Amino acid sequence: MLNMESSSQLEENFPIHAYLSYRCKEAQDIAARVKLKDLCSETNITLRYDENCTEDGDSLIEFMEDLTSARCVFLFLSPEYFQSAYTLYELIRINEQTDLDKKFIIPLRLSEAMVDKYRTQAKNFWISQPAEADRNKLADLLKEVNHEVLWQRIDAAWESIVKPYLDELHLSLESSKGDELLRGWLVASQEKVAAIKFAHVPRPRRTPLGAQPAMQADVLVLCHDPAGLQFTRYIQRLVQVMRWRHQPRAQVRFVAVPGECNAIDRADIDAGVAFDTQLV
Repeated sequence: MLNMESSSQLEENFPIHAYLSYRCKEAQDIAARVKLKDLCSETNITLRYDENCTEDGDSLIEFMEDLTSARCVFLFLSPEYFQSAYTLYELIRINEQTDLDKKFIIPLRLSEAMVDKYRTQAKNFWISQPAEADRNKLADLLKEVNHEVLWQRIDAAWESIVKPYLDELHLSLESSKGDELLRGWLVASQEKVAAIKFAHVPRPRRTPLGAQPAMQADVLVLCHDPAGLQFTRYIQRLVQVMRWRHQPRAQVRFVAVPGECNAIDRADIDAGVAFDTQLV
């Protein structure tokens, strides 16, 4: 019999890692990062960002690739966020991930100044002379020579990821409820990421979030304990084997079994037997 840990035990063994995309030299970003890290510690979430994950000589590109492919990412939104080639690269790469719907991306406004109408100002800055160095750097990072296409990719990420969090329903971190806001997002991210992370752990229920089974298994049980020692409602016996040629009935007494059956509490199982059985 297979003895498996519960999902809660697995979560303890494999803590959730959240990444942070932000302007690491801005005082407002640093203060918010310190607060977020402290709250992450309280909720068993490891916060990863450039300064605690890289050292001199490490590849920043590799870290950014880890960040953009991570399951859970926080973004600190500010006007300065949209003036850096590196944070824009992270935003674009996150938005263009093929499994974005399976990620938990949390954009957080650092100030009330971050509203949707700032998009126009962001574009004006992007096409201005002071932004030339960042335009060239972003073009190099993304291997995209057309600067107009670069802005289109920024704009697509804004529309998909940023805009939904810039309305009055989403408080900024500078509000009086900033700490409460952060704590709420951390709890929500912990629950959702854990649910996705353990969606394929075998369990006696349907997989969470509508996840598909992680594997298909064709299983033939040759023997098991006497029925009197276990709950027989969880067992369906194989009583007939289909054969490709004329032979005596397998075990003589077999009868038909439906093509589909269920394990405990309706977990779907499709099983087929692809070999011949002979009397010995």
